[in-house]
Amino acid sequence: MFHHDLNHTGLSTGYGPDTSVVNWTFSTGDRISGSVAIGEDGTIYIGTRNYLMPKTDSKLYAIYPNGTKKWRWTPPHHIHFIDSTPAVASDGTIYVGSWDRCLYAIYPNGTEKWAFCAPCGGFVLSSSAVAPDGTIYIGNHNRRLYAIYPNGTEKWNYRTECTIQSSPAVGSDDTIYIGSYDKKLYAIYPNGTEKWNYRTGCWIMSSPAIDADGTIFVGSNDKKLYAIYPNGTLKWSYTTCDKIKSSPAIDADGTVYV
Repeated sequence: MFHHDLNHTGLSTGYGPDTSVVNWTFSTGDRISGSVAIGEDGTIYIGTRNYLMPKTDSKLYAIYPNGTKKWRWTPPHHIHFIDSTPAVASDGTIYVGSWDRCLYAIYPNGTEKWAFCAPCGGFVLSSSAVAPDGTIYIGNHNRRLYAIYPNGTEKWNYRTECTIQSSPAVGSDDTIYIGSYDKKLYAIYPNGTEKWNYRTGCWIMSSPAIDADGTIFVGSNDKKLYAIYPNGTLKWSYTTCDKIKSSPAIDADGTVYV
């Protein structure tokens, strides 16, 4: 799933290349805004967006490890943007959001399993987190964090005070963490009620990451990287030279990269 795991550590279990030699390229014909997701069988998933005129529909691609197309799926509502990074569940289901306000579940063969379309509108830039019990958590531009059952029905939603672009992270105690344009990092209980919130100095577009002791790391447009204790109090903050929109990654020795 997005940033490797529910904690969003971004820590790979594999090794990177020793050289910059390109193995292959795959052309979608459109722009790519999201990140790549890789299934357990090595299949690569990526969404596209189209700015060109005449506009064509956005697409989700599945690509074999050798760089050839496995399949291509097009959303049914004729939208032009898939910015959400796909998430792949343990059963192989692919979850991806789009600008038509829907979260889609796609079978590994490229056919649609179900769609959850937010009744309050809003497009989906956030990427899904899939909990061990199969619950899917996703943010929406309509200010809400949604919890979705594996069958595509709504479990609950929690409304923040502004747009959500951040992707949720889930702690070892099943607490859900997500940032909002209202400047706050939220901690939400698994039943959908608020545990606490921590206010930064500006929008939070960054997605939180959680380390082994439960500390939550998140960037803000106030140029700071925040480390927050699991009880919602500040551990420390570090000021950079510009807005932080990327998501922190944590290595095995606890070093944070952003």
